[in-house]
Amino acid sequence: MSRESVLFVDDDPAILGAIRRLLLDEPYEVRACEDPVEALRQVVASPPTVVVSDYYMPPMNGPAFLLEVRRVAPSAVRMILTGKPDLGAVVTAVQEGAVHKFLIKPWDDADLIRTVREALDYRRLLDEQLGVMAEISRRAGGS
Repeated sequence: MSRESVLFVDDDPAILGAIRRLLLDEPYEVRACEDPVEALRQVVASPPTVVVSDYYMPPMNGPAFLLEVRRVAPSAVRMILTGKPDLGAVVTAVQEGAVHKFLIKPWDDADLIRTVREALDYRRLLDEQLGVMAEISRRAGGS
């Protein structure tokens, strides 16, 4: 299995710098990108385990970006990190399947670390389930 990675996308380089420093000692790769279009290229080239996106950024907002991430890397766990939560937008993004969780700026360091770890755990569990289901299907077909 390749090393787990978390991609943070935010048009504010100070936010990305703070997140990189916060997660410096975590056992997964932390990637950062200021431009959602470039971030999509990175997702296609090397799909991350988790994607955390700012809500408001040019040229596309977080939910639109995460819908594209879902299209090109459907197994990536997708989250929004926003300073201006909009309940209607939250509901829409969740209903469209773009977002698994919303995080609020300014974040609590311990909460952000825990939430990313939980997202990684969630993805591992899904991968294990898929592996078990594939094994069951393989055995059923071979009997």
